[in-house]
Parts: sequence; structure tokens; C-alpha cells
Amino acid sequence: MKNKMTLRFAALIFSSALYIQTCPAQLALTGTNYLQNFDGLDAGLPSGWLVCTNAHATNAGTALVFAATHTSWGVLSGQFENSAGTGNAGTNLLGIESAPMQGNVANRALAVRQTANFGDPGAAFICNITNTLGRVNFQLSLDFLMLNVQLHSTVWTLDYAIGDNPTDFIPLATYTDSGVFGATHANLAFGAALDNQSSNVWIRIAALSASTGSSGYRDTFGVDNFSLSWSNVVAPPVITGIVLTNGSAQIYFTGGANDTASSFLLQTAGETCGAFCDTAAVINQLGSTQFDAVCDTAGGQQFFRVKHQ
Repeated sequence: MKNKMTLRFAALIFSSALYIQTCPAQLALTGTNYLQNFDGLDAGLPSGWLVCTNAHATNAGTALVFAATHTSWGVLSGQFENSAGTGNAGTNLLGIESAPMQGNVANRALAVRQTANFGDPGAAFICNITNTLGRVNFQLSLDFLMLNVQLHSTVWTLDYAIGDNPTDFIPLATYTDSGVFGATHANLAFGAALDNQSSNVWIRIAALSASTGSSGYRDTFGVDNFSLSWSNVVAPPVITGIVLTNGSAQIYFTGGANDTASSFLLQTAGETCGAFCDTAAVINQLGSTQFDAVCDTAGGQQFFRVKHQ
């Protein structure tokens, strides 16, 4: 059971700017990792992120506007918040810092204050990804933050779903209210569940069941340092056609979803059993997985091969 505390709070506004965002663009993955530390919340929700209420195992929830104003951990009104994190410039905070001090903390976190009428149950933070084509072996690390400890306790579920309008969120892990101020770090693996998906991928942290406790307020809870990593699949190039014209060859081929023109080299050989050597060619990307290579055909018989670098 949590210790009962006598608390006095002031609802303070630390920033004169108010940013409202209802439907940010989906997150398009690049490279081999994605890190979101929420330090840019003053400009609104990051691309691909939603805050919702009415979340259930069978639907994502109802997206809400997000006010980017710096908000104290202790403000009691139900809302999603731009809150200070649990540390600042390498120094751990104690949870007793004044509202003005919190407003000056550069390390921000995406947070929510639940109330009996707001988000209990149903509050959710969502990362919505366009697709994971050409990507496998997804790993996630993040911090669950207990920012203001109260008498009610909430279990938060990290789940995921596939599809443009998913109706089946699959639980991966849960975080149970620690009862003390601070961060709890988690490392999670999705197995093959998110591998090479052609439609939307949703990763969600949600309060799917009502908090426990018969009196008092709900906690302020947050997430921070959301780090998603993966491996890229190298698709072998496949030659689909060759056009010979005016002393040049145009070789059409396909590649992977993550490939660019610089991913390939054109090689030639004089005999099928001969040694293939790199040749001067201009390689162009014609579409998401469509390419061509153009080179001179001076000399005798030539065999072509496209090599993935």
C-alpha cells in the first residue's frame, strides 16, 4: 500500500506557447533504429505518435488533442502532459521539485494524469508506423516513469497490432505501479511479430483495466527514451529485362524496399564461366523497388550481373 501524503499543488503554466495536434503523420522507419526521447514536445507530439482515451484490446482508442504546455507532475486535472522526466543533465530528480523547477527541466517526458473521469481505464500512448517492409528482429527499450505517486494504482500494458484499423492488440508486457517516484527500464523483443509487415504497425502503452484503490487520486505516469531497433533484410537483386540500343545496354532489375541506387554495382564478364568485374554504369532508382543500370556495350559478347553492396 502506498504511503498517504498531504499534498498541495498549483496548476502552473510555464510556457506561453500552446500547440494543438490531433493527427500527426505516421512514422516512416529509416536506418536500423528509432529513438524518441520526447525532448521536443514543446513543438507537439512527435511524428507517428498519438495520445488516446477509450483504448481497448479491440481498438486503438479515441485520439485527443495534445497541449504542449509544460505541466507540473502534481496538477490534478485529467490530461496528457508535457512533463519533466525523472532526471536532468545527468542528475536524478527526487520527485519533490517545485513546479517552476520542473518547468526548467530540459529532459521531457510524455505523461498522463488519470482521473475517475479521464483515462481510467482507456488512456494510451501510441506509436503508429507506416510499415516494416524489409525489416526484421524488432527490439524495444523504454522507460516507464512514475512521476506523482497517489493512492490509486494502474497496470499499464505494452501491446501491438498490425493493420490500418486493427481490432486485435496483442499484449507483450505489463508495468505495475511501483509506488515510488522514478524510472523503470524495460527491454523487450517482438520475435517475428513485426517482421516485414506491409501495413501499419501499432505499438501502444495502455491502461486497459481500471485502477485499484478506493480513495484518493490517480498517479501521473509517463514514458521516455523509447528506442526501437531492427535488422534490415538484404533482398537479392533480380534482373527483369535488358534493352540494347545505340551502343548501350539498359538492365532493369528489382531490389529490396530499403535499397537505393547506391546499393548496387553492375558487373560484366566475357564468358558465363569467366570472372565478373565491376563496370562503369549509371544506376537509377525508378520506384520503391525498381531500378535500372545503363552502360556502354563496346567490345564483344558481354554477360551482366547486378551485385548488392
